[in-house]
Amino acid sequence: MVGLSDIADCLEPLVIRPDESLLKTVFEALGQLLGEYRFIWIPLLDARLVCGHLEPALQHFPNLTGIHKRAPNHFIDLTAQANFETYLANTIGSKTNRDCRRRLRQLEQLGPVEYVTYRTPDELLRFDVEMRSIEKVSWKGQEKIGHLTKDGSGDFFDELLPKLMALGQAEITALRVNEMAIAFEIAVRRGSGYGFFHIAYLPDYHKHAPGRQLMLHNIERAMGDGCTEFDFMQGGHEYKQKFCTGSRELMDAFICQRSIAGRLNHWLSRLVRRRTG
Repeated sequence: MVGLSDIADCLEPLVIRPDESLLKTVFEALGQLLGEYRFIWIPLLDARLVCGHLEPALQHFPNLTGIHKRAPNHFIDLTAQANFETYLANTIGSKTNRDCRRRLRQLEQLGPVEYVTYRTPDELLRFDVEMRSIEKVSWKGQEKIGHLTKDGSGDFFDELLPKLMALGQAEITALRVNEMAIAFEIAVRRGSGYGFFHIAYLPDYHKHAPGRQLMLHNIERAMGDGCTEFDFMQGGHEYKQKFCTGSRELMDAFICQRSIAGRLNHWLSRLVRRRTG
């Protein structure tokens, strides 16, 4: 069984507004779910949503509740960047910038370098075999954590990606050398936001930093598209800290029945969070 947090990076409602009737409806629905389930776990919520709306409402909810910090969420505020070169100079510094350019020049010595973006379900079908082949041999595939090839989540993405692409809410960019794809990135597009969701590359090209080259290309492209934010999504990886301009918390919410089993689940959730947080 795949948990929601295994395939999601951040959960937010489509509408956030201080509407008491809307919150009442949401909590009535949660109360009905607790009639069927002893324990409800809502992972990876934006802390702004939790602190501004969810946590105050939970104080009046007649069940056991808890809010726990889960993971950092790094991002680039693209509205604060004059241009891509200014972003590089102010954020990653001259040494890292020179290293990225050096690795790109070395990659270009192997043949023509191009970036190709796939935006429709039909384009996805043409790239699908290459994409999965890259992930399978990548370090993520070898460690069984690749979204597309991991047991239990592959079928989910088989169904989800075409639907999101048909709505214009997802796209895939490939880095090609001599027409061969050596890396890809899956992005989520929502309004003026760009979500850096998943990336993988062929290990033979590791010394050329293909993942970093692809990420920088898409940061520049997001700026050109008029995006206001480049969201690295969940995880405090070192490279995200290096390339971001800000960060915020993602949080988990827990709601349990007021029963012996519910109290046990509530206690266990607090114990796990203390040990992992």
